[in-house]
Amino acid sequence: MRVNLAVWLALIPTLALAEVRVERAESLVREAPAPLEAGDVLLGYRYADQHVAIASALDVRIAQAMILPGTSLELEIRRGGKTLAVTWSFGEAVVDVRADAESSPMASLDQAWVDAIAAKDWPAALQLRDEAMASWQGVAGEFARLRGAKALFEARDFAGCVAFTDAQMAHVLQPLLRAQLLEQRNHCIAWSDSGDWQLGAAALDQASELLTQAAPDSLLKARIDALRAQILSFSDGPKARAQIEAAIAIGMASCGRCEAIGVMFQQAGDVYSNLNAYHEAEQAYRESVVYARALQAEPDSLASRLRPLARTLRVLGHYDEAWEVASEALAAMRTSTMPESAQIPFLNGLGAIAANRGDFRRAAEQFRAALALGSRTAPDSPDLGNAHANYGWTLMQLGDLLAAEVELRQAQAVVSRYDTGINLAVVLGMLADLEMRRGNDEQALAILDDISAIHERVNADSLDHATMLIQRATLLERMGRDAEPSWQRALQIVDQQPVDNVLRAEPLTERAYALLRSGDPEAALAGFGPAAALLQQHVPDSLAQARTLHGMALARLALGQLDQASQAEAQALAIRARDVPQSATHAESLHASGKIAAARGDQATARAQLCQASEILDAASLRVGGDSLAQARFRSLYATIYRDCVQAQAHAQQPELAFAALERFRARGYRAALEASHFQDRPTLEAIALSHDEEEQATTRANDPTLPPEIRREARQQAAQIGARRAELLSQLSRELPAARAIDLASYQRQLQAGEGLLSFATSEHETIVFLLTAKRLQMVSVDISATALREAVEDLRKLLSPATAEQDWQARAAVLYRQLLGPFSVELTSLQTLRIAPDGPLHRLPFAALWNADQQRYLLATHQLIMADGIGTARASDPGADHERRLLAVGISLPPDGSPGTADQSSLRQGLSALPAVRAEINALAARAGTRRLLDAEATEARVRQDLAEADDLHFAVHAVLDPAHEMASALLLHPGSGEARDDGLLTLREIIAELRVPPGLVVLSACETAEGRELDGEGPLSFARAFSIAGASATVASLWPVNDRATAQLMTRFYRYRDRGIQPAEALRQAMLALANAKQPAKGPDQAQRGVGGLSPQVTVLTHHHPYYWASFQIWGS
Repeated sequence: MRVNLAVWLALIPTLALAEVRVERAESLVREAPAPLEAGDVLLGYRYADQHVAIASALDVRIAQAMILPGTSLELEIRRGGKTLAVTWSFGEAVVDVRADAESSPMASLDQAWVDAIAAKDWPAALQLRDEAMASWQGVAGEFARLRGAKALFEARDFAGCVAFTDAQMAHVLQPLLRAQLLEQRNHCIAWSDSGDWQLGAAALDQASELLTQAAPDSLLKARIDALRAQILSFSDGPKARAQIEAAIAIGMASCGRCEAIGVMFQQAGDVYSNLNAYHEAEQAYRESVVYARALQAEPDSLASRLRPLARTLRVLGHYDEAWEVASEALAAMRTSTMPESAQIPFLNGLGAIAANRGDFRRAAEQFRAALALGSRTAPDSPDLGNAHANYGWTLMQLGDLLAAEVELRQAQAVVSRYDTGINLAVVLGMLADLEMRRGNDEQALAILDDISAIHERVNADSLDHATMLIQRATLLERMGRDAEPSWQRALQIVDQQPVDNVLRAEPLTERAYALLRSGDPEAALAGFGPAAALLQQHVPDSLAQARTLHGMALARLALGQLDQASQAEAQALAIRARDVPQSATHAESLHASGKIAAARGDQATARAQLCQASEILDAASLRVGGDSLAQARFRSLYATIYRDCVQAQAHAQQPELAFAALERFRARGYRAALEASHFQDRPTLEAIALSHDEEEQATTRANDPTLPPEIRREARQQAAQIGARRAELLSQLSRELPAARAIDLASYQRQLQAGEGLLSFATSEHETIVFLLTAKRLQMVSVDISATALREAVEDLRKLLSPATAEQDWQARAAVLYRQLLGPFSVELTSLQTLRIAPDGPLHRLPFAALWNADQQRYLLATHQLIMADGIGTARASDPGADHERRLLAVGISLPPDGSPGTADQSSLRQGLSALPAVRAEINALAARAGTRRLLDAEATEARVRQDLAEADDLHFAVHAVLDPAHEMASALLLHPGSGEARDDGLLTLREIIAELRVPPGLVVLSACETAEGRELDGEGPLSFARAFSIAGASATVASLWPVNDRATAQLMTRFYRYRDRGIQPAEALRQAMLALANAKQPAKGPDQAQRGVGGLSPQVTVLTHHHPYYWASFQIWGS
């Protein structure tokens, strides 16, 4: 590079020559002295075949910035009375100079500015900068702008630096000065809150383009290209690798083993890490640390080299060394001049190492320290967001999902403001894991799909992406969908890693679990083995090892290898009991240990361990957080643990203990939601609702960037305190609600009337336990029919739900189930008139009313009033009173949903549905009753329903009901589209019913299809419209098990209300209406064969009466 020296010299005022001495000269080259020494007097230099005399320190400083980056300076110096020629190359040394006297205002201003920066007197430095920029002309003015940007960076005013470089870039035209200003701009952008790497990358690209023309083989060009490669590695790894390696080669040719090469090795480590080449990354980071130590780098510089090395060692599974390196990095940062907040990522790093080892207690300590430091020093920083995420993840491993969610939501709020890439993907991955643990499958899947899009955009072959794909595959399996593509893509990524990389252990373990679930224990065991070997080598006695050992134990149990299974599970149990006591994983290991003991014939040990596991799971479920549905889903994931305790107590001939175990887990989430909605005057509930509102307000303030930092910090502390208080309130509520208390069998028996009994079922993989509870005794029998066989029998029976099927065919199948399920109590049933039935598993889909008593040649409904319940906690239905005393809101849609006048809605839920002509007559008949308000067709909008609820005691819906199998909470009752807004779109969804409606505590009749059906949660039953209205406040609901016939339903409902008007209670009124329809003589044939829903069974048009159970047995009453 050449500069027009004459022009340059002309722009600098002529000064009287002063002696310019070297104050400091520190080598930046390993094992080589600096070319200059303190005390050297700089006389001049040769440049472009000319000799330039040095008149002031400013001359040297401008030459350092404008000439040295492009070519070496041939200096003439005086050292110890001798005149010497010295070559000074860019990057060789840090040199500070000072003149013995400054003979011009320009030189004096320059020295004062340099001194202010050295003293960190930033106000003075800022003032002197402005004076220099106003008075210095030409390259001196350009140099002033470069120094001004560097001073802002050194002052940690990164936002100010970005704004300054943006404003001054047009004034800096000299190529080397402009390239350095662009480089400095990138540094400021990278450290600023915006973190806009694309803006920084654009600055570096401009600088590189300038240097390609001005100094293509310079260290400055290599340094900038290394930065570009670091950024490029997120999008084009192979190109970034070539670029970083070329930059290092050019740099080493330019300055040998200078300090800049150490920085480039660190950047190379980042490139290799983003390529998932962790061994190469480790070597690059180690080389970078060697440079830092050899050149006695500042503590913060050494810490910045050690941190990525520790991270890579962690990824490679070298946890002991990773901990040592990370600890040294934190210690170095604590002795540096960096702000205290710079320690946050180092604390996070230590916590991550401890977490990867499975030492969650130590991990939590580090993350809490990071949170405390961040809340005090950097309340809005991304590092604080990472600390929230890491702490939340640790709490999740410890089983405290409620507290984990608070941390993860805070992390998401902070991180999403700064990053839409990998950092956000990591936080979202933790949230997806949280939802999976709760059983919120659809929500988890949506989050995982968002994460996948990020990984595909940023680094599709990363191990983080593989981990996410494994999460997704596991979730899809659980949802009954095709998981193999996700598995194959994940395993392709994992197979790229060295066979001794401990990070292969988790994918191998999860794949083995998938094989075990598919029924191939031998293949599963072959997968668990290598994973266990890797973990034993790198992280023995860890929770990761416990999970693998637990899987091995289950595989060996399935293969009958009981001794080996017992040994593996004992190790897993010891680790989990130590590290995550009273958690779901602790319960899993106890449960497996109990199953192994049972297989070995030690029934006493088995019973103790199986039931202890269910008790631990009870405790763990109270820390799940979320709403009652989330807790229900969580318990459903572990229903087998509860069921096996019931079975163990039954086998020990302990009916009271078996019944108590059954009642402890049956529909716990549903019952808790029910009780909470019905006891809204409880102080605890009011306090919980208030704390939710207060925490939301505090969190909003804490994340509001327009508020002062001290206000946000106070709000964040307030939110944490409110969250802790709410956790105490939730625990208190769990003690108050009957669903969370121990079962008081004797108290319930005293409330049973003469002639009344509770029939309760518990299904399992081998048998079905049936309990009959009356006011005087509890009886228990074991029926030799598994849950699988029972499901097949129920579904086979339901296939006969067509009037084209002979009624005697139905009776023959129904008689078998009657004999199996009720036959053991045939004598006791003769003295009972009312049966409250608590079904389980497939029995939720069984129409008990139509079970056929072959001995008496009549249906069960003919001899017993039937009320469905979820155990003794919900089996006592209160009488809503006679209908003629109560206000009824009757809602009906007779027009076809996709053809309603004014309808613009094209939702797929509405497609293919027919008109319901009998609904008009049904609703009009109800409207003739005193106290009834009618909403028919165009009047029956969501808005009107919500409005009129307050004036009603009971509700009646005669509409289409549709189930959304993919998104169960989107299942809806179809009303007339109103305004089209979310709350008035004509789709009254399960989510809206549960969360928004305030249903009066009376009777809700759902005269529609499959309103007692829904996605079944094991141990909880179906998520149905009937349950939704119960949670929303109804004391009793009438709902259907299959798509009902329009005309028959209208006739049934007319009779039902006729009996209600006579003062008959709902259960008996429904029974008499059903019997009347079954005995009716009018034909079923006619034009009104429409069904109130889709996806069910379509009747054949046949000249038959309504005797067939298809017409009358669908409806059941659920008493709460």
